[in-house]
This record gives sequence, structure tokens and C-alpha cells, in this order.
Amino acid sequence: MNNRDPYALKTEDYGRSWTVISQGIPKSTFSYMHVVREDPVRPGLLYLGTENGLYVSWNDGETWYSLQSNLPHAPVHWLVIQPHFSDLVVATYGRGFWILDDVTPLRQLSNEVLRSSAHLFAPRPAYRFNTVAAPVAVPTSADGFDPEYGASINYYLADARPRSVTVRIADSTGVTIRTLRGARNRGINRIHWDLEHEPLPPAKLRTPPLGHPDPMIHGSVRLRYNDEGWRPYGAQNGPRATPGTFTVTLEVDGRRYIQPLEVRKDPNSAGTVADIRAQNELSFQVRENLLELNAMVDALEWIRTQIGDLRQRHGGNTQQASVLQAAAEFERKATELEGTLIRLQTTHAINNGLRMPSQLRDQFSGLYGRIVGSLDFPPTQPMHAFYQEILPQLAERKREYEAFMRTDFANFNQIAQRGGVATIDIPGAQPRLTEMVP
Repeated sequence: MNNRDPYALKTEDYGRSWTVISQGIPKSTFSYMHVVREDPVRPGLLYLGTENGLYVSWNDGETWYSLQSNLPHAPVHWLVIQPHFSDLVVATYGRGFWILDDVTPLRQLSNEVLRSSAHLFAPRPAYRFNTVAAPVAVPTSADGFDPEYGASINYYLADARPRSVTVRIADSTGVTIRTLRGARNRGINRIHWDLEHEPLPPAKLRTPPLGHPDPMIHGSVRLRYNDEGWRPYGAQNGPRATPGTFTVTLEVDGRRYIQPLEVRKDPNSAGTVADIRAQNELSFQVRENLLELNAMVDALEWIRTQIGDLRQRHGGNTQQASVLQAAAEFERKATELEGTLIRLQTTHAINNGLRMPSQLRDQFSGLYGRIVGSLDFPPTQPMHAFYQEILPQLAERKREYEAFMRTDFANFNQIAQRGGVATIDIPGAQPRLTEMVP
């Protein structure tokens, strides 16, 4: 009566004798236990629930450790290990549920791992699930959250503060398709790969929208410039990876740890792996086209920014009239060329896209978004047809850009040099598209 000590016992002779295995549970008013479960994969790995906590043992109950994480100190009444996804499901007081997603690192933890400076656990298979529409009406009591999408990657660090932790994902050919920065906490760390290739970087706009001289605020829209002095135009997610086998590499202060990772197709999808592969083949082609367009936009933005700086510095100097006149014509041509690539007037306000015609980069961007958003199905015939329609326009813009950089860019810099004015430069890039680094 009123004995609140935890009692968990085990037998190895079918009940003839019993051994108490709960001595390591801290005793308190709420330490009496409700449930204990053995892991279905690793013998001796036990999960135990008391009136106010959750505990784990790797050695059949000889020692216990708190597994509280972000679980409130509520009564743990029941435990279930979901067999396929290796999730630990906890039933608490008051019809509450808490799920510890992916206990595979707990199954692989050992003294050898704990003695190592770092360790990459073998990840469970990841599913390339597609988004499912939510119910129209959700019960008010259903306040749960989905786990993070993608692959759960777990690793152990003995040192609390390594200098750098990097996780790289490579495809079956050994090509790195995603690089992630990992947490540097002592113990088990977790990072999620969303199964996407590297995101498509935006074009970098350094000039205010045409017709809006204030570079920061236009109506209800605030244009945000970062510390490097540019605002993004058209960033997009990378294509989702084709199901197959990938390689995860954990790099900690120069030391590498490698594990394979299997990515599986959504079992509820009617699309095939071949369909997904066809989708990605076209999306990668369009992605390369967008990178070329970004390079042209970035270079033209640098030119227009520096012309603006030149005009501000020398605007009142009559001795530089010829240089300023050449600069105005040079800027006009750069603006006209860039205006064929993106909407230069847009402030990203609502309906801007409806009032202003799509330019070439917008058309490629729209096509790219529709391809990568096609779930598990191949590109449609209209998608292929539209791509073949805009490809010649890209070739024409590239020829115009090359001619502009070869003649106008070089001519203006000669005029500026003769006039004793600083020449135009494109930081981090050569003035030819084929030599530029996006």
C-alpha cells in the first residue's frame, strides 16, 4: 500500500525465478511504473514508462537513462514500437500521444560508438511521399504534427564543439547532390534531408524596380536587401531525388563517416521510377538554363549598379560630360537587355505578375516549377512543346548578351579609362557568359 517505487522484473526461466531490473530508476513520489517494452529489433533494449517519465536501457535493465527529450513529465501509460518506421509511440494520461520518430540510432548505440569521437548511424529507408490533401474539417482534438519530411540522418559526437560538421548526399554515380550543415551538440544529433537536390539559387537584384526610386518600400511591400546588398528574384526548390540508393557522408573536422541510404517511391503513387527519372531529366535541363539566365541577370545588375554609382559621384562634373553621356547610353542598353530576361518593374506586390508580362526567365521558371511539382509523373507533351518553343529565345538572348559584353561593355570601359573614371567590373566573374560563375 502506497509503495511508489518502480518495479520491473525479468525472468529467464519461464517464471521460476525473477530479477528486479529497475534499481536505476530515480525514486520519487511519481516513480512507480506502468509499462515496459523490449525493442523488437535489438534484444536487451528496453523502454520503460513511469508516472512522470520515460526511460531507456541498452543492457536489459542494468542501467537506465532518461529518454524525456521534449516529452512533458506526464504519466506514461503504454508503449508501442511501430515496426515499419521504427517509431516509439507513447500513450500518456488524458488521451495524449507522443511519438519519438526513428529509434534506429538507439538500436545501434554501443560502447564502441560511445568511445568514438564521432559516428554516423545507418539510416532507415526514406520514402518519397507525395503531399496528401488534408480533410476539410479536422477534429479540434487532433493537434498533432507530421514528422519532418525526408530522410532522418543521425550521428553521434563525443566532443561538444567540433569546428565543423557537414553532411553530404551523393547519388549512385558518386555526384554530390546536396550539402547540409549539421548540429554540433554532444551526443546524438539529427538532421533531415528533404530528398531534394540543391535549391535553385535566385537571381540577385541590386537595383530598385523601374519606376520605384525608393529601393526599400513600395506601397505595402517592403523590398528586403540582404547584407550583401541584393534581393532575391525567383529562388526555387531543387528537384526531388529519384528513388534509389544514395550515399551519406558525415564529415567532422576533416574525418569522414559513410553509410548507404535507400530512398523509396511513395507506395500509394501510380507513377513509376521511370516516370520520376524522366521528370528529373527535363527539370535538370531547365535548371541549367535558369542558371545561365541568372548569370546574365547578375552581371547586368552589377553593371547598372556601378553606372548608378558613377552618375552619383560625377553627376555634377562638366568635365566628365562625355563619360556620363556614354554611361547613360550604356545603362539604357543594359536595362533594355535585362528587361527581356526578368520583370524589372515588379515589387512582388499582389497581382504584379498579372499586370506585367512574363519575360524569358519567368517563363523558364514557371516551366521548372510545373515539372518539379508533377508528383511522380513524367512531363506532359505540352511541357516538352513549350520548352522547345522557348529554347531558341534563350539562344537569341545569349547571343545578344555576348555581343553586348564583347562590344558595349568593352567600349564603355575604354571611354571611362580615357576619361579618368573607374571602369565597370563584375565581381567574381569574367565579362563573358561562358566564363562566368553563377
